Amino acid sequence: MKKRFIGFFSTVLFGTLLLVACSSKEADTVQEEQEQEVEAPTSEGEQQQSSEDETIETSQSPVDEETNEMTSTSFEGVSFNIPNYAEKLDLGEQQLPVDVYMLDSSTGTSFNVVLEPLAEKLSLEEYMKYATSNTGFEYLSEEYYTSNDIEWNEVVSLNHTDQGTLKLNQRTFMLDNQVFIFTYASTPENYDQLLQDFNAITESVTVNN
Repeated sequence: MKKRFIGFFSTVLFGTLLLVACSSKEADTVQEEQEQEVEAPTSEGEQQQSSEDETIETSQSPVDEETNEMTSTSFEGVSFNIPNYAEKLDLGEQQLPVDVYMLDSSTGTSFNVVLEPLAEKLSLEEYMKYATSNTGFEYLSEEYYTSNDIEWNEVVSLNHTDQGTLKLNQRTFMLDNQVFIFTYASTPENYDQLLQDFNAITESVTVNN
């Protein structure tokens, strides 16, 4: 059972790593193109000024607009709100039900929600013990709390890899023999930027009747 949980967590987080890596490469490419555009020689001062203005405009974060507007969505028997700017990604067919949303493509900040059915009944504490053991992550905090009559576990960790370090916030609750895991992932330096929106997502979770 332990291997099953560890494998599952690793799979989900590896997918998140790929998202961050790809988004970082895209951001680097955009930055290089913008720098080339500014440095390109121009014959007229007006053209150079126009290029600089365009570069300043495109460097603004895409999440500055509509950050407080939310839309309700459903996932495997539960409902929650997501920011209007969140981009749902198509991962194709997966072994477990999962929805992944990009929150900021320039930093690779994303969140996903996964449903794992359990073969046998466990308490939330038992599940978390198995799921977090021997992952190799640097755990920073863990707590249990209740929201909307749902008991949650929250773990914050650092996942150090050859591709870089991710800071993760994973919030988990159980419904019958099903486990719902909400994961927020970003680089440590950008972790706080959209954390309040992830808070709003998980605080809005309700069980559908």
